[in-house]
Amino acid sequence: MLKRLVRPIYHGLRSLIARPAARQMVDAYTEHHRTAQEVYRRAGGMGAGIALDKVGVRVQLPSDPGPVSLPADWLERVRRVGVAAAASFDRSEACLFQPKLDRIGLPATTAEIPAVQKKQVIAANLRDPLTIDGLAALAEPLARTIEDSIYGSFALIDKVYIYRNLVSAIDDQVSWRWHYDNHPDQIIKAMIYLTDVAEDACPFEYLRGQRDAARIAPLPHAADTWISPARLAEWTGRGYRPVKAVGPAGTIVLFDDNCLHKANQPERIHRDVVVFQFRPADFKPERPIDPRWTGSFLAEDVNPDPAVYRVLPKTRTYSD
Repeated sequence: MLKRLVRPIYHGLRSLIARPAARQMVDAYTEHHRTAQEVYRRAGGMGAGIALDKVGVRVQLPSDPGPVSLPADWLERVRRVGVAAAASFDRSEACLFQPKLDRIGLPATTAEIPAVQKKQVIAANLRDPLTIDGLAALAEPLARTIEDSIYGSFALIDKVYIYRNLVSAIDDQVSWRWHYDNHPDQIIKAMIYLTDVAEDACPFEYLRGQRDAARIAPLPHAADTWISPARLAEWTGRGYRPVKAVGPAGTIVLFDDNCLHKANQPERIHRDVVVFQFRPADFKPERPIDPRWTGSFLAEDVNPDPAVYRVLPKTRTYSD
């Protein structure tokens, strides 16, 4: 009860102190994007991009046209990554678990972990997703679309997340609650389902009105990103409604992560996904995924300086 009462005061003070730095960060990303667009035009790039606050949430089934132009072997690319990821999820040493588990004496096989068997683990995240077979081929059509149709500039992937949402009996927490990511506008995410996702298999869920998805303008590190029931009621009172993105393996959810969204706990079967986090680049990357600038759960969520591309390790690790 005390924590609930103190939280608004704490976040209010934090926001007041951090707001100037947040605005500087937002402005820096905007100016960097302009520079990246100019570099792209000089290099012969034809895409003009769009207003980034209009990206919203776009769900594309494998059989649907656009926004991503999918190659003929798209489902085979998805299957290849899905098989490799599933093999890694089976090995406990390859995973970070949420909630965090004591690794001393942890069984080698994830399915044999007592907390997993008791449904006390909500997610398993791959420690080193860049080693997954076929990842670059999966990212390639997404990178082309985001460069030409969204950024109007070169793009790179600064984060890759591959995780499994497990059937769990614990309360909703972290991404399973309504939130927005509070990233600069230039951060765009693409989630690919590696398994079939029905309503009982942990679909991505977002808040949508008649014409657009609910969105909050970012102030990085200077705002409480969790959406309280009262704030959610304000949005639904304005006509916004929750929408669940369901679809077979290979479904793409391309989204502005400042749109209100959440995960759902799987009720029947786990869900495997890969998420690519994109940002503009003022140079042409040899490849969008590169260990020099692509991190994952053990890297900082967003580099505060858009002109710096190297991976920044987290000062506090996600799990051991």
